Amino acid sequence: MRGVWTIAAREVQSFFRLPVGWIVVALYAFLSALVFIQSTLIPGSPATMRYFFAAAAWMMVPVAPAISMRLLSEEARTGTIEMLRTAPVGDFAVALGKLLGAWLFLGITLAPTLVLPLTLIVVSEPAPDPGPILAGYLTLFLVGGLFLGIGLVASALTSSQTLAFLGTLMGIVLLLMLTSLAGPLQTLAGTRVQELAGAFSIIGRVDALSKGVFDSAAVAYFLIAIGWSVVIAAAVLETRRLARPRAVNAGLWAGFILATGASAVLLGVLTHDYRIRADITASGAHRLSPRAERMAGLIEDPTELVFAVDLGGADRRAVDLVTDVLGAYQRSNPNIGVRVIDLGVPAGIEQTDELLGVLAARESARAGRIAGVLRENTDAMRSLAQGAERLARELDAVRDAIPAGAPAASTNRMFFEQRAGLLRVGSRELNEQADAIQTALDEPRGPAGLPDADRIIQPAMTVWRSQRTQLNDLAEQAQAFSQSELAGPDAGPRARTAAATAARLRDEAAVNEERLERLPRLDTLRVARALETGESLLVIGPPSLGVSAVDLEALLPPVELLERAGLSAAGVIGPRAQELIATAIGRLVRPDRPIVVFTHAQPPGTLFVEGGPFARVRERLLQQEIDSLEWAALEQVEPAGLTRLDPAGIRPVVFIVISPDSTAGSAGGRLTGAQRAGELATTVARLIEAGEPVLLNLNPSIFPTYGDRDPLAALSATFGLIPRTGKPLLRSTPGGPAGRMVDPHTSVVAPNPGADAHPAADALRGLRLLLPWATAIDLEERPNTRAWPVVKLTGEGASESWAESRWLRLWSEPAASRSMMANPPAFDLGEDERRDRWVLAAAAERDSRLGVSRFVVVGSNGWASDGAVMGATQLVDGRIAARYPGNGVLLDGLIHWLAGLDELIAPGADARPVATVKPLDPSQLTRVRWMLLGLVPGVILIAGGAWRALRG
Repeated sequence: MRGVWTIAAREVQSFFRLPVGWIVVALYAFLSALVFIQSTLIPGSPATMRYFFAAAAWMMVPVAPAISMRLLSEEARTGTIEMLRTAPVGDFAVALGKLLGAWLFLGITLAPTLVLPLTLIVVSEPAPDPGPILAGYLTLFLVGGLFLGIGLVASALTSSQTLAFLGTLMGIVLLLMLTSLAGPLQTLAGTRVQELAGAFSIIGRVDALSKGVFDSAAVAYFLIAIGWSVVIAAAVLETRRLARPRAVNAGLWAGFILATGASAVLLGVLTHDYRIRADITASGAHRLSPRAERMAGLIEDPTELVFAVDLGGADRRAVDLVTDVLGAYQRSNPNIGVRVIDLGVPAGIEQTDELLGVLAARESARAGRIAGVLRENTDAMRSLAQGAERLARELDAVRDAIPAGAPAASTNRMFFEQRAGLLRVGSRELNEQADAIQTALDEPRGPAGLPDADRIIQPAMTVWRSQRTQLNDLAEQAQAFSQSELAGPDAGPRARTAAATAARLRDEAAVNEERLERLPRLDTLRVARALETGESLLVIGPPSLGVSAVDLEALLPPVELLERAGLSAAGVIGPRAQELIATAIGRLVRPDRPIVVFTHAQPPGTLFVEGGPFARVRERLLQQEIDSLEWAALEQVEPAGLTRLDPAGIRPVVFIVISPDSTAGSAGGRLTGAQRAGELATTVARLIEAGEPVLLNLNPSIFPTYGDRDPLAALSATFGLIPRTGKPLLRSTPGGPAGRMVDPHTSVVAPNPGADAHPAADALRGLRLLLPWATAIDLEERPNTRAWPVVKLTGEGASESWAESRWLRLWSEPAASRSMMANPPAFDLGEDERRDRWVLAAAAERDSRLGVSRFVVVGSNGWASDGAVMGATQLVDGRIAARYPGNGVLLDGLIHWLAGLDELIAPGADARPVATVKPLDPSQLTRVRWMLLGLVPGVILIAGGAWRALRG
């Protein structure tokens, strides 16, 4: 190895003997800085170097041939290759030393670009994740090494540097085209060819590494390819030295390429099958989110995650991402097991049967109870069928007892005759259904010998429901007829008897229907149904919890479509799998999911309609099994649909109050905004008095302008929370006709909250929030009350903001034209207020005769709407990320806290801190640009000149 390092060191020195080496380094630094400025150094954009690395990788295409073209061709042209051959090193050592020298020079070329991530750290808030940056540089180094290996072979084949350069360039381009099948090649190649090309894809490996996921298979791919190129270059040198006949060389070369190529492919297969994947991002973007870990931690009994999929037909990358997430869940809790079933092979069918057999064995006692209830149900059906026949005869008697000359006699006779006929039809249906149930119980066709209860119970309930409805209607009609003057002395008593019989039979039908409805469902049958339909992901808990399923269409979107949209499969499927599995686990361990009632003073039907302010937030909550209702409190007595969602009244209900605009006037005879605020405050006061959990969102209010207290804000005082709604927070930014603009949107990066913080504040740490028209909240001590700040604005953000008293003109100005205001509000020392710390959201709980009441007030009314929670998204390292992830985490956390589900408060996979380039004024931006474009390349050229002068 000493000889190898000697050759490598000599090669590195040779690059710097000539000015071209220093020029290449300076030029690459200049071009890299230019790409960085254009793609990354953009105020307000995500602080990610993904786009820089993508462009820098393409810059390797011409740079690598320029470095490698002289490695061996120049030695052959000048004749110094003979000196290397006579040295005490072999041809392989010569080739390896040359490549290592060029590779080290490439590393030196990349070194000056390290100033770019350092610059990004300085201008970003928070600092960018170092994981993707380290992975990006590793990717550049490996890709450059592969390209240099191709150049080494080309340089060994010719003594012309020009031909070596062109051969390397064409080889790189051809390799990229063939392995990515770009453009027309995609339509010409079949599926198998595309899969084969994908196995050798350079771009695929680059994408895997650039997301901050270390994949040993991807690293091994580049190292194997580089090693193979060294072996081929060494063989070329040996062929030249031995000077064999061409025919002999051709045969030897064919065998050599096949043998070494097969060895490289085999080694690649082994490293792929036995690879290591690790998340090296600081934020853990590819590990379980805190919410997923919290859900997994709630599992106290053995639970199995079963992923059944046709591995041959599914996208392997998507399946690998899901199985990675399953493995993370398994490692997080010893009670969680994972089973992956390949439905495309016979062994998968055997595994499915084995799983169903285990489930059937554990549910044998429950299946026996269900079978017993069904047998009793068949007897009840036959008994009711007989009762229906008797009732039909009673109706015939009523019909015959109606005098022919009585008023409406023919109509009444026809009614009882038709009802008697319907009863006889119903009697036959009951008997047929009883026979069907009996046959199904005697000849079970369900999995593992179980009766197919799911397919038995539903039609049986349908028959019971039909009979109950029919008998109820008959009882009411017959009773009404018996009390009318049309009945007569004979038909009346008979009708009264028939009504009593119908009511008794109706009650029997209702009891038996309810017994069937309350029957537990067999998990074995549910699993069998899911597996029958094809691919599925199931969470199988103990018998006391049951089974929950994950929607595979949402879990496994087409990877090709994601990549066409510029998204990373790892950045989408992994986090989505975490959240969907966490929700499925939550359905088992916490079935009492909250119900959120959005309470407002607008007309009904305004929040959740398409394009409404909370339509997408409602969908987001539904993905977590949290139902939402709209309550227009000024026009509706109570929330519509609450009983339907929670008939037993066991689910916690959280009221989120949306404040009206107190500055609005009356339109069309409606109440003014101030009047609506007062009416809504009356309703919210009743909720607080009843001990209901309330989340109150506040607008800036005109009431303090006239010396009054805002009626909604006043409700917080009993909890020791005092909102200052008369002075919203504003902040000046450069621009506009006056040289400055005033922004009413307060952006907060949640600090570390400390040891005794509110759980929602703890979940927010490091996340950015946006609070439009925020107002401050003061905390005061109250007896039997505990209060916590949840959102605080501190540091530079607090010192740059002030509480403005003259805000009405800015409020009434359309948002699109606020930046053009000629005289925007400015801080007035006499009327306005500055602080070094603002509390913008606070929570409190109070002991009362009803128990502990919880209450939250947020000094912003638009922070939980679609625009803040869902609307502002951005692409960061191949994944869609919320620009303000804290809004969603705050909403989820406050809902769970108010519902008493403190253990579920944690950020999800979609709430990673996103580094953003801070706002820079034009002079700052210009200085940074010139430093990157001029200073770094200039220092390199000056250093090169000094080196040349010292070396003579």
